[in-house]
Amino acid sequence: MEHRDAKSQPSISALRREREREEMTQRILDAAREMFVRDGYEAVTLRRIAKAIEYSPAAIY
Repeated sequence: MEHRDAKSQPSISALRREREREEMTQRILDAAREMFVRDGYEAVTLRRIAKAIEYSPAAIY
């Protein structure tokens, strides 16, 4: 039987948080890309991206 150090593998909750962070990052990038194409670089703001993905601007930071 092999003994595993608890610190060598991430917990289930850590894995979930990482997956959720990656999903949020992808949503932000997708929304920003769509806005850049549709509205132009100058029209895109963090607040508009946050509104598009239904999050607060603080959550994006």
